[in-house]
Amino acid sequence: MTGEGDEPAVQFLHGGESVLEAFFQVQRGARTRLRAMDRGPYRPSREATPCAAQLQAMSAGVEYFVIYSADVVEDPEHRAEVDAAVRAGETARVLPDVPMKIVLADDAVGLIARVTPAGQIEGFLVQPSLLLDTLMGFFDSLWQLAIPLRAGEGGEARDEESTILRGLAVGLTDDAIARDLGVSERTVARRIARLQQTMAARSRFQLGLQAARRGLV
Repeated sequence: MTGEGDEPAVQFLHGGESVLEAFFQVQRGARTRLRAMDRGPYRPSREATPCAAQLQAMSAGVEYFVIYSADVVEDPEHRAEVDAAVRAGETARVLPDVPMKIVLADDAVGLIARVTPAGQIEGFLVQPSLLLDTLMGFFDSLWQLAIPLRAGEGGEARDEESTILRGLAVGLTDDAIARDLGVSERTVARRIARLQQTMAARSRFQLGLQAARRGLV
């Protein structure tokens, strides 16, 4: 399978160093827009963080659009990094789960990465091709379904009810919602029960549906 010209459309990458270098390469190549999907698990060592590269790209005018899996925003350490990126200008959304880690620079190149069951990191660098077009279309479809994510600290005050409903809509646990609000897990459970009664919802799932139908999330 080849891309435009004679270059192969897909280049296999094995090992964390090669995947990380490709990640930096994709970011450096972006000129106007970078789209990404992020999910766990992460590599065992998080010493080399791409945050600096992202900040440099955004300062050069590259817009970042990222869909996070709920497991990322539930973890306090990862959520702090997400909040910092959002405050720096990233537009973030969240879904209960995303199927893979991908990065798309403009319409020019993409990177797919994963951690294998054996704990190895591997990836695919994708050049302009039908596969790249498919990845971009896939991202755009999920973007429409995802819930906007605001920074959990240092931002504007948020309506508590909206925060709870958004958390439920993307599959966050009571503990994660409680950390976001700065209240106890028991307090969140009580308020969810009250919202279920108010909206005549028999379960958390029905409560999320009711909130979506009313345009509350």
